[in-house]
Amino acid sequence: MHLGELLILLVNFFKKKRLDPGCQSGKLDGNPLALDLEEINALLPPKLEIHGILNSRKEVCEIHFGTNYGQFKEACLRYDHYFRTPGEKLYDLVVASAGGYPKDINFIQAHKSIHNAASFVKDGGSLVILAECIDGIGNKAFMDLFKLGGSEGIFREMAIAYKNNAGTALATIEKARRISIRFVTSLDEESCSMMGAVKTPAEEAVRIAEHSTGDVAWIGNASLLYR
Repeated sequence: MHLGELLILLVNFFKKKRLDPGCQSGKLDGNPLALDLEEINALLPPKLEIHGILNSRKEVCEIHFGTNYGQFKEACLRYDHYFRTPGEKLYDLVVASAGGYPKDINFIQAHKSIHNAASFVKDGGSLVILAECIDGIGNKAFMDLFKLGGSEGIFREMAIAYKNNAGTALATIEKARRISIRFVTSLDEESCSMMGAVKTPAEEAVRIAEHSTGDVAWIGNASLLYR
């Protein structure tokens, strides 16, 4: 990407004040970050790449070798074989686990699971996410972003100086606008509320699932499952 193209991308980014829809789990085509990595890969000297596909217990399922970006994409297709869910069905309620420790060690890590699970929820639907977050948020300055006046304030701040995990904050706000998020967690109620979620006791989460009248899905490890 040339400097002029990058400047146009940044200008459009701040004008739209939204995250690029192409940045999604498991998406390479049309993903601006993946396109950047592909361009960088073409500039590297000759190399041997080793692509290991692991399961949730960090056990090796497959190993692939390659020397170019095309072979990397082939390994990604094999990864899809294990963890991408076919079909586009959406649900009124999704109950999902972040996958347990360390995938839910803090909110920054757990957000990956929240993002994946939310993609299975209808607009206006509900997500109940189980994530302990025993180490809290994971970034001491993260909650300060939610004091800037919502996504508009965060974008204004990013235009001046990017803050670490600002993209995560914006993605959290976008999901909270689209769906209802209930959090079974050790995080405090105020932090959950600032992020647009509702801290929910486990007993209440069970009642929500039992009394739902719409389509319901359960995801045992949302850190790995994606569309």
